[in-house]
Amino acid sequence: MRVLLTGQPRLNLGTMLVPALVAAGHQVTGLGHRAVRRLRAGAAAGRPPGFAVDLRDVTARHVTGFDAVVHFAALSNDLLGSLAPALTYEINHRASSRLARLARDAGVHRFLYASTCAVYGSHGSAELVDEDAPLRPLTA
Repeated sequence: MRVLLTGQPRLNLGTMLVPALVAAGHQVTGLGHRAVRRLRAGAAAGRPPGFAVDLRDVTARHVTGFDAVVHFAALSNDLLGSLAPALTYEINHRASSRLARLARDAGVHRFLYASTCAVYGSHGSAELVDEDAPLRPLTA
């Protein structure tokens, strides 16, 4: 399967997901706003290509030919969300929604949007929350 992974695939969750996808036989391409020319997927997995593009500038050509999009690109720092709520909304909502529409229109059959637990707020307990928990976002 050809997988497009948005965000910074060499950081955070991407550092674990890329090698796992490659080991499972998938072809991974990264897309991030920094100079993501190539991803490190481990010596045995090679170095998959990547697009250096801001999420707000993604076009149909960036999503065409993929079987799945794993969407990690977002502003997830709560402090940044408080300092720049309009930018957070523009990237996390508008650009993400646009990416999903572009992927759908390009024939991508799987789209995984990985969000942050901050959308559920601070529960103040050790209890786990799931998709049915009430939403209490910490920032925009």
